[in-house]
Amino acid sequence: MTLKPRIGLANFNAAAPWSFTVPSFGCSRCATQRKPSRMTCTLRTMLIALSAVVLLSGAAYAQPMKCSGEEKTCQQACAKGPSATKSACLTECGVRRNICMRTGCWDNGRLRYCGLAKQ
Repeated sequence: MTLKPRIGLANFNAAAPWSFTVPSFGCSRCATQRKPSRMTCTLRTMLIALSAVVLLSGAAYAQPMKCSGEEKTCQQACAKGPSATKSACLTECGVRRNICMRTGCWDNGRLRYCGLAKQ
């Protein structure tokens, strides 16, 4: 029994007419499976690239938030405000820091968040 070459295949191998290769199109699939769509391959490539960036960048460990740090942020916000209300604003920052040192929670007037280091 002799195998006849298949005419019309893009990857026809004249040396071995009974075998041919299927291009991978950027994704690894078996020759018997359906070719994945271009969007699937693009999304898979983007996901792999994003994963590599995250893994290679390393985890950035944040410093714990402190009451004193929030007071500094409050004072900087007061400095940007009008000069007529600056002293009242700075006094309010001190009051908020004292409350934070007792409770571990900072209240900036719009948002209250807890778990701060009492330093």
